[in-house]
Amino acid sequence: MTIVFPETTKARGNTSIGVLTAYNGDGTLSLATDVNVDTSLIVSCFMYGDEWGITTNENVGQGPKPFCSKKVPQEFGDETVEVAALQYSYDPQGAAASEANRAKTLLVPGTEVWLVVRRGIDAETEPFAVGDIVDLHRVVLGKQNKTQTGAGEFDIYTITQRAVHRQSVEDVAIAA
Repeated sequence: MTIVFPETTKARGNTSIGVLTAYNGDGTLSLATDVNVDTSLIVSCFMYGDEWGITTNENVGQGPKPFCSKKVPQEFGDETVEVAALQYSYDPQGAAASEANRAKTLLVPGTEVWLVVRRGIDAETEPFAVGDIVDLHRVVLGKQNKTQTGAGEFDIYTITQRAVHRQSVEDVAIAA
């Protein structure tokens, strides 16, 4: 048996999150037809917090034990998919159409959007590109709560917004 030390990718700064307001959900993603300035935005640099993600929690419980058995079998039950709250910057004194408020303007409460999550490529310098592997998550957006990142001298005003998961398509290669 061979011991393998696989190459790894640092997570910090290497997760990009985009928002699509107009997407057909067919499991493909095209830079030419699905991503445009009016209906999409990369929100990674608007967002704050140590980590963000979508997790699936699966119940585990005891199944029925046959009368003759001394062991109680474990079984999987219902799944709950939870979307971590989005926390993103905004300018409380800026115009709705200002660059600083693009995320706030695009993420309208009660609307359905697709979150595009790309991992493993620098989020600060590399835009989405053909060939990137992404996960697509259809969510319904909740209320925009005016918050801040903390109470210290370096904290900023933010919006904290919950989302409810509806559908996921994982490991999609972006096409031209």
